[in-house]
Amino acid sequence: MIEEKQHICMLIDIYDELLTDKQREVLHDYYYNDYSLSEIAESLGITKQAVKDSIDKARKSLVRFENALHIATKKEEFNKLFLKKNEMELNLYVELLENIIKE
Repeated sequence: MIEEKQHICMLIDIYDELLTDKQREVLHDYYYNDYSLSEIAESLGITKQAVKDSIDKARKSLVRFENALHIATKKEEFNKLFLKKNEMELNLYVELLENIIKE
């Protein structure tokens, strides 16, 4: 569950501007402010089900963006490689970075 939440938060950080204003607001309240569905529904004047539907639709959009653009995946690959950079020669490091960029 925590891994999924971290993954969604990373996708929000990357693709935030591609969401609608309402989706962005609901996701930020739910994931970053830790508001319940009821609290979000009350603040927006909508039903809990509408909040849940909005969150589900926004999550699907985030996954669709990632499947098309692969920015989060590449970011994770860059981070893993960066942690190992001192263990390899510069030429190999640069080659691996270029491979990630080309993918």
